[in-house]
Amino acid sequence: MAWQRSGKFGKQLKDKGIKSVVLGEVSDEWFGYGLSHQVETVAEVVHCLERYYPDELVSRLLNHYNVKPGGKDEPHKATRLMGRALSDGQVYLPVRILHRDLARAGIPVLRYDIRWTPEQIRTMTKGYIPHGSDRVIWGYLERFLTDDQAVGIGNWLDICSQELKMLESGLSKRTPRDVLTLKSDLTVGWMKDRKWDEMMNTLRLVVPGEVDDTALPARL
Repeated sequence: MAWQRSGKFGKQLKDKGIKSVVLGEVSDEWFGYGLSHQVETVAEVVHCLERYYPDELVSRLLNHYNVKPGGKDEPHKATRLMGRALSDGQVYLPVRILHRDLARAGIPVLRYDIRWTPEQIRTMTKGYIPHGSDRVIWGYLERFLTDDQAVGIGNWLDICSQELKMLESGLSKRTPRDVLTLKSDLTVGWMKDRKWDEMMNTLRLVVPGEVDDTALPARL
C-alpha cells in the first residue's frame, strides 16, 4: 500500500504501457460476502474476520459499525455485518484508494457503479445486485437477456468505451469522486460517488495515517 500510495506503482504501470484502468463495484457487494461464511452471532463474525484482517483492525471496524451482540435478529445482523466488513475491506475501500493513487500518479481511471442487472438474474439473489452478478453485463451474455436488456447493456458498453477513450486523450477530466453509473432504470451517466464520504471516514478511523487527500497534487 505504501508503494501504491507513493505513486511508484502507477509510474511502473505507465512504464509498462498501461494507458488507463477500469475498476468499480455493484450496489450490493455486501450480499455475496455476507453469505461467504455461515455465521449466526456477532462473535462468529469476529472469529471469521480475524482470518482476513489484523485483530486490532477488526476491533476498530466493529466499534465503527457500532453493532452490538444479542437480540432475536442476531443471525440476520451477523450476516449483514459479515457482508459489510468484507465488502468494505475488499471492494469499496480498495477501489477508492486505488483510484485516488492512480489518479495522483497521472493514470486515467474510469470507475463505474452498477445499480442494475437483469430482473431475471436478481430473482436468484433475492433482488440484490451482489458481487460478480455484473458478469452478465461485461460479458454481454445475450442468452440471459431480453432484446431490450441487450440494447441497454450494449449502450452501457459503448459509453464505457467512449468515455475511456476521452479520458485517455485528456478530453475528459474526472476526479476520484466521479463515477460512471449504470442506473436502476438502465440509463447511464456520470454521478458523484454516493459512498465517498462514508468510505473515507471509515478509512480514517480504521487505518491510522490515512487521509482524504484527493486534492493534493501528484507526487510524480
